[in-house]
Order: sequence, then structure tokens, then C-alpha cells
Amino acid sequence: MDGLLYQVGLVLTSLLVYRVLRENRQAWPLLLSGLVVVGVVETAVVVLQRLALDPVGPLTRGFMYEAPVGTIGHPGMVAGFMVVVLIGGMGLFLRASGTAQRVLLALALLTVALGLGITTNKASVYALVAVLVLWNLLRRERWLLGLSVALLAMVLSAQSLVPNRLDFNRSLTDPATGKTRLVIWELALKAATRLPLSPLVGSGPDGFRLALLRHIPPEDLMREYRLEYGWPPEATIREIQTLYQPGDPIRSKAFLVFLDNYKSDTGKQGLIYKVYLDKAHNLLLDRLISYGLFAVLITVALYLWPVWRLIREADVFEQSVLVALLAAFLYYLFWFPVVQVEPIHMVFVAMAWAMLGKPATSKPAEEGEAELARA
Repeated sequence: MDGLLYQVGLVLTSLLVYRVLRENRQAWPLLLSGLVVVGVVETAVVVLQRLALDPVGPLTRGFMYEAPVGTIGHPGMVAGFMVVVLIGGMGLFLRASGTAQRVLLALALLTVALGLGITTNKASVYALVAVLVLWNLLRRERWLLGLSVALLAMVLSAQSLVPNRLDFNRSLTDPATGKTRLVIWELALKAATRLPLSPLVGSGPDGFRLALLRHIPPEDLMREYRLEYGWPPEATIREIQTLYQPGDPIRSKAFLVFLDNYKSDTGKQGLIYKVYLDKAHNLLLDRLISYGLFAVLITVALYLWPVWRLIREADVFEQSVLVALLAAFLYYLFWFPVVQVEPIHMVFVAMAWAMLGKPATSKPAEEGEAELARA
């Protein structure tokens, strides 16, 4: 997904979606309805996987997944998809007028919330809580408050509602992931200071990993590995040997680590680790290292400028798109784009920017046309 073809394709596709959605606003509810349907399907797969009845793993790799990954490949990625679908679906619910339509949408949204809760992805859940609080403060409407409380209750109770037959035990209050993120961000900032032309230009999509291989002391790297691999507190590093021959590709470098008071499952004391970190788990840091400061500014503008401009004056349906976009941005402060989910987030980016081209009804036609041209 870091290749030139994917990046160019993502930009062109996003521009096409922007143009279509700007000119055909009747397609917006249909688009969001389709995403809600897909969210329900993903939840069904996630529930089956939690029950150890995975229908996807045996087809793709010959055995079941050990975690609820849906068809996307990772619980955190599934959560990044579901959180924007859930908020966009809330806009559909609040826009609906018929009782049958509202009941059907409510059941679908509760289902998606169940799936989001099963992933136990803290970044998406915390982002959901934050944006729902903001949305309710902006609107102060009874239906929005009731729906928000019901969906959050489903997210937080999901693990209790579906039996866990996998060895997948994560908690939304476990601080281990947060500690890991802090160490990764520290490594990323150190890497940014060692890269040529950084932070203005960046060093390409593999810049973070290459900086870790070339410049960062292995002792610093092992602080993250300690958290990631769950070394016990009493385990101390006795020696680190670099496994690398001059002339070998830099990515083949590995570290042989000897620990006191800890052995692997096979009883070995010398453990071999390769440098696997290639993302800073923060979209802005990743953009800074890979593409430079200008790319960071573009990213912030893409996600936040429509929210800043329109969040107060938009109707409840349009606000759902803006709130979903804000949730995606908050999610990305602890994650990074992946090819399975990023195009969906860019659809919400396109919808939000298409709103900037909508002439306000209270303005004269000439002023509305001028604003559309500027957008």
C-alpha cells in the first residue's frame, strides 16, 4: 500500500468519488446504507470467529484465525472500518422518518456496535466516545443522546454477550498498548532527527524501519520488544549481538538477545529478533517520516478542515459524516492507514469536502455559485 501505484490510485479514486457525491447528493444515503450492510456482515464473521467457527480462515490459509479479524485481517483494522460505519449509520437513523426504517436501522447499528466491541480496539472505542460526546454537546437532542447511550452500552458489553472460545483476551482498560505506543513514538521522533532532509521532505515509506536499522541503538529498540513480547519485569538483558555481515541487505539485520531470568517457550535463552517496526502507529508521525512536513499539513487539512468549517451549521445527517471523519482522524493518532480500510475513510473525506461545495440556502444564488467555484 506504500507503492506509487496505490497512492496515485487512491488519490484519483477519491477525486472521482468527490465529484460524483458533490453532483449527486441523493447517492449519499444509499452509499451509507451499503456500508451499514457490510458492517453487519463483518460483525457476523467476527462473532463466528469469536465462537471458534471461523468461516474465513480455512478458506484463505487452511486453518482458523486466532482473533476476531472479520474479512479484513486484524481486529484493529476491523474496528477502524466499523467506527465510521457506525457513526454514518447513526446519521441515517436520525434522518429516517418511518418507524419500520428506524427499527431496522437500530437493529443494524446495534449489530455493528457489537462487532466493534468484540474487536476491543481501544483507539476506535475511545475515538467513538469522544466524538459522540462532542456531537451531543453540539445538538442536545433526545434521539441522538438515546442512540449514543444504547450503542456505547452495546460496545462496552459486547465481550460479555458473546462467549469467548478463542485465546483472545484484551481489555479496553489495559495500559500495555498505550505504553507500547509511547515507546514507538519516541523511536519515531529519534528516527526523524537522523533521516536526511527530514522533516521537510521525508525519507520514503520505509524510512522509519531503515532508520531503526541504521541509526537507533538496539537497546532502545528492545524497550519496545519488551512490551510487545511480554518479557517479565525480572528479565534483564545480558547481551545483544548484531547478526549482520557486511555486504548483506540492510533489512536482513537481526539481533541475538540474551536475557537473564527468562527463557523462550522452547527453553532457549538466546532470542533472535528482526526489526519489524515500519509504522509509527500515528498517522502524522508516519507522514512526517515518510513524506515530510508538507504531507502532514495536507493530511490534517484533508481530515479536519471540513469539520472545522461545517460541524456547527450542518444538519444532523451531514454532521454524522463530519463526526465520522473526526473519529477516523482520532483513530489514526494511534493507528496507521491500511489498504483494507483507508479507501473507506477517503470516501468520508470526499463526502465532507463535497459539503463545502454546497451553496447555503440563506445566501444569494450568485454568492453560492462563487463559494462552489472556490471549493
